[in-house]
Amino acid sequence: MPPRTRLLYLYLLPPAALLTLTYTTHRTLTDLEHKYPAIPASQGSTAALTTPTDPSTQRCAEIDIYQARVPVRALLRAEAAITGTTVPENLPTDKRPEVSPATLQKAWAHLFLTSPILQTEAKLLGLCTQGTFHPGDVGLSAGGFAPVAADPDTTANNNNTDHPESRGQDQGQGQGQAQGQAQAQPQHKRHLINGGFTVERPPEHPGGLLASWRVPDGARRVFEALAHWGYPCRLMSGGRHEWGVSEVYLVDSEGQREGPGPGPGEWVVDVRFGSAHDYEIVAAEGERQKVVPRWVGRLHRGYARVLVEDAVRRLGEYD
Repeated sequence: MPPRTRLLYLYLLPPAALLTLTYTTHRTLTDLEHKYPAIPASQGSTAALTTPTDPSTQRCAEIDIYQARVPVRALLRAEAAITGTTVPENLPTDKRPEVSPATLQKAWAHLFLTSPILQTEAKLLGLCTQGTFHPGDVGLSAGGFAPVAADPDTTANNNNTDHPESRGQDQGQGQGQAQGQAQAQPQHKRHLINGGFTVERPPEHPGGLLASWRVPDGARRVFEALAHWGYPCRLMSGGRHEWGVSEVYLVDSEGQREGPGPGPGEWVVDVRFGSAHDYEIVAAEGERQKVVPRWVGRLHRGYARVLVEDAVRRLGEYD
């Protein structure tokens, strides 16, 4: 090959690879956007998701919620496999399954948090923050998603899966005194995936699991300073994620809700994953408050859809 031809290939290869990557990413995001369109916040979330951490200084600028229909039996079987419990092999199809909303919400939270994609992110976070390549707490410890006792031992290890929920009392103390001390013992919110998420509401409560996350103040202030000097975007302060599950309902063999279609019906639920981003209110920006660039927002929403798609795919192994 002549030297000039090799040089031409060398010049053309990087832009060609970039164009290919850009087009592939665009097509993938477009397919996911059609498969999992965003649903209104009034339809698939609670007020806790859409309310900023500090309403006096922040606004909730972006709210995105995605949902998918999944069989109840697959969700329960996945929960049994993840937690090592048992579930009936053949759930009844002629009547509504006797399963509580709390059970389904906890199963959805466990399934999502044990995603191989999210687990990889959690391990990298643990490697950077604690020097251990471990996903951290995902709600599978004995304490589940409940608050953790705030004593020196648990404070030092609040991102492990082996949190003790309380410390034992001295054997010489009376039972009443021990109970009083246990009740008075301070607690802190449980951290998931090596501190990436903080549990604000456990999945057993109405609305499902709610977890918050924060962007380091230093990183946020850098972008706020850039925005002050004319940069068109700035970083969010943090936000919340919510994992909700609808009521159980019946669909026919054609997927129509409560329809008279042919064949036996199936009991299903809608599983939802919601995201909300809080931004500091900057008076100088007036009504046109700055946010992250559009392409960054689209990639972030695409990542959320990928996590939902991965959870649905994994459930297919238990159906």
